[in-house]
Amino acid sequence: FEIHKTIPNYLVSSQQTTDEESGIFQTDGKNIVDKNGQSVQIRALGCDYTAYNRFYNLEKFAQWAKSSGANALRLAFNVPGYRVSHTEYDPELMDQALKIVTEDYGLYAILDSHHYWATSEIQGWEDVLPNHKSDWIETWVDIAERYKDNEMVVMYELANEPYGSGGEELRNTYYEVTDAIRATGDNHIVLCSIPERTFVYEVEKTNPESTWYDPSQIRENMALNIHSWHHFDNDEWFKENTEGVDQVAEIVASEWIATALNYEEILDCPVLLGEFGVYNHDMDSSNVYENSLKINWAENYDLSWMNWMCEQWNNYAPTFWQDFVSQEFEGNVDRNPTISGSFNFEEFDALPFNIWDHIDKSKSQRYQEPGYNRWGVTFVSIPQNYPITFTGECKLRVQVWGSGQPYWGTITKDYFVDIPAGQSWTIGNSQNPIEGYTMVYAWD
Repeated sequence: FEIHKTIPNYLVSSQQTTDEESGIFQTDGKNIVDKNGQSVQIRALGCDYTAYNRFYNLEKFAQWAKSSGANALRLAFNVPGYRVSHTEYDPELMDQALKIVTEDYGLYAILDSHHYWATSEIQGWEDVLPNHKSDWIETWVDIAERYKDNEMVVMYELANEPYGSGGEELRNTYYEVTDAIRATGDNHIVLCSIPERTFVYEVEKTNPESTWYDPSQIRENMALNIHSWHHFDNDEWFKENTEGVDQVAEIVASEWIATALNYEEILDCPVLLGEFGVYNHDMDSSNVYENSLKINWAENYDLSWMNWMCEQWNNYAPTFWQDFVSQEFEGNVDRNPTISGSFNFEEFDALPFNIWDHIDKSKSQRYQEPGYNRWGVTFVSIPQNYPITFTGECKLRVQVWGSGQPYWGTITKDYFVDIPAGQSWTIGNSQNPIEGYTMVYAWD
């Protein structure tokens, strides 16, 4: 398929429609299916479940979402008593929200416990699993008892971006709340995440400290989700005035889609593109371009997705989102995945090209191991001193971070390397040692 720089309407109309007779959704391997076993692709837009106590805005948002091709809303709430940024869960308010979303507009609903990582001292994302875990579980039990037979609720997103915890501790907590939900007789899909930057899964079996790394850990009717947020301003890594920023947008979109496909293959469960959006609302910005690319790739590979945009819609409607919706989609999207069998990084049609075509494996070590190349496809992360050799003709951008992972802390180095055809360049050897957490992006 082909993606154009001209921004298409990225909310393409669904070939599938909501069906009140579909029954509770199930997972079947990598697919989300209805009671007839038919695969369903979720195309969701995210918002506070009350639209910040403005139900008239929720109605307008649902109407716009439906007309734009979305088939679901991701309804965010906070656990009662621990409000951070969204409306606390209230059964009567949730009933009202679900009536608007599912009955009035025929959209599916995803119930999302959005910001609940609080202690008695602080409310935020940086804490280990909540000290008030019992309140969180009790909230989900109340939801399960109330909505276990609601066929328009697709899934329960148990915890949004659980930073500060991970591995076996987080996995067991997910099991605990899932068991409590199942004890009510509720068999809705449960959607889980991991804390390591959320949009990166450490799934290799050689990394048992990861939250999810083996198919046996995936329970019945369980799905996973990955998030992808990138800043587009002069103070962040994705700089508008940097040469090739549109190609960086293509790199970000490619690696995210490839990540989801790879982990679906490894874990044999649905992996949703859980949350992404825009900071720059200029229709010509690379941020909007990247957002559009992600949806186009998701459509091509039958990946479910959830775009976060209610605040932007409230702030910029009608001009920005009307303009966005009015864009015509260029060409037909292939509804059949273009890959077959096992997913292979080297065969993925990445944009602007596949980085594996520019790595000399005979001269490289640990180029696809946990913590070394977590993403693959179009850039490589290098936190350890093992050599990796790139071959020309290509151009590299190298960023060194003064912290234990990218995107946090300070960039200490940021430079370009031009590699002519027939030549190579190595990082991670004695001549060019690793000096921090290093990200290498490649262009042709």
